[in-house]
Amino acid sequence: MRSPFPLLLTAVVGLFGVACGGHLPGDACTMEGSAVCQTATDALECRTGVFRAVPCKGPGGCVTTSTEIQCDLSGNQVGDACFFMDEGKGKCDASKSFLDVCMSGVYTHGADCANGCTETATTVTCN
Repeated sequence: MRSPFPLLLTAVVGLFGVACGGHLPGDACTMEGSAVCQTATDALECRTGVFRAVPCKGPGGCVTTSTEIQCDLSGNQVGDACFFMDEGKGKCDASKSFLDVCMSGVYTHGADCANGCTETATTVTCN
C-alpha cells in the first residue's frame, strides 16, 4: 500500500486555518478535508461538516506554517483517527511489525509483517 507521506501528513490549511483558530471537535465546518492544528499534538480535520480530532503522535507533533499543517502520524496506532486524504493507504506501525490501513477515518490492522514493515517517501512495504 502506498502513502505519499507515510510518516508526516501535510494538509493545506483552509481559509479559516491559522487566522481563526479556536476550533473544537464537533464544531461545524464547511471546507471538507481541510485541517488545522488544535494543539502541538492534535489536528482537527473537517469531515462531513464537523471538525474531528486527529492525533499527531509522532515526535514532530502538529506544526502550522503559513500555508499548511504538518501532522506527524508515525506514532499513531490502530484505533486512532486518520485523515480523509489517507483513506485506503497504509503505514507501518511504530514497532515496524504491522501494516496499519486508514479505513473509514480510523487506522485498522492491515497485515502482520513477519519480516518487518518498511517505508520510503513513496511506498510502504510489508515484508
